[in-house]
Amino acid sequence: MTVALALLSSALWGIADFLGGRGARRLPTLLVVGCVQLAGVVFATAVFVVAQPQASTEGVLWGLVAGCVGALAIGTFYAALAAGAMSLVAPLAACGAVIPAGVAIAGGESPSAIVLAGFALALGGAALVAREPAAADAPALDRRALGLAAASAVLIGLLLTLLQHAAELDGSSAWTAVTAARAASAVVVLVALLVVRPPLRAGRADLRLLLVAGVFDTSANGLFGVATERGSDAVAAVLGSLYPVMTVVLAALVLHERVARAQAVGIAVALAGVVLVSAG
Repeated sequence: MTVALALLSSALWGIADFLGGRGARRLPTLLVVGCVQLAGVVFATAVFVVAQPQASTEGVLWGLVAGCVGALAIGTFYAALAAGAMSLVAPLAACGAVIPAGVAIAGGESPSAIVLAGFALALGGAALVAREPAAADAPALDRRALGLAAASAVLIGLLLTLLQHAAELDGSSAWTAVTAARAASAVVVLVALLVVRPPLRAGRADLRLLLVAGVFDTSANGLFGVATERGSDAVAAVLGSLYPVMTVVLAALVLHERVARAQAVGIAVALAGVVLVSAG
């Protein structure tokens, strides 16, 4: 059950990232984030009311903090997907999974050899992905796209750390943390929309894709949390961290993105590093 749930969450995350990235290429990023978060909070609230998971005040508060970080994370990530090749941005952002491990080490935990090897592979793979390709027809990341991808990696790592902490508190649960986080993200994005006032025009097809992205992203968070609660944390973390594979595959099939050989190696190496860090 843990394997199935973690793999399903990975697939849903990858699809949601692809749909959100496509939307961000045609619409203002803030509008895309708003639609995704609105769909997410409605879906999360509905599931919360039906399932009635455990909830604690402390867990909700940490979930709200996670949601504020999450709003910045998803906004930065979608902006990165819009600015550069999805097949390169997604693996770079996935390197944020090493942040929870770094936080644990800073808190006094001694990293295993597997974790240290994972750090080295993730950073080395990220460097290969980000470098300028020799082939003229291969995609490259300019400074803006690279900076956004790096920032989204850090923010995604902080988000995962906060959600993990909120879900592990006594009397709390993964879905409580996810619901609180979605509520906070929706409020943050709503305030940003009122301040920035971007154009709010979007076609029905785009809106449908963004609503699906919001439901898939929220479902992935919840399924990953349930997989962690029901089985091995390491197994869930390793399989859940494979979500960029789906984004890269969809970018190749739908957008016909091509990557240079060195970049392809970098993608594989970076993902292998993320898997090792998660397993450790």
